Amino acid sequence: MNGNPVSQEEIEQIRNMKHHGMTNQEIAKELNRSVRTVHRVSYHFLYPRAKVEPGVYYWLKKWWHWEVPEKSEPQEHSWFITPYNYPRMWKEQKQE
Repeated sequence: MNGNPVSQEEIEQIRNMKHHGMTNQEIAKELNRSVRTVHRVSYHFLYPRAKVEPGVYYWLKKWWHWEVPEKSEPQEHSWFITPYNYPRMWKEQKQE
């Protein structure tokens, strides 16, 4: 990490400010840090997996099943070309 490391006290301040609804930009301005630093710190306790207990997460990962949609077969490309599809063809048809 380049620059000054983030202290544990700053991490707690960022966590409290995020829970009060402040944006990363507002927090960065108040703590005199970059927005990227605030985002990197807040990501660790705000991403979806962090909001779920580890046991519940792994249970859902193992037992959650859903119907996977069937893949459709790819269609063959149509080589039907009209002058309206290729404006460069208009330039080639000069009338003298």
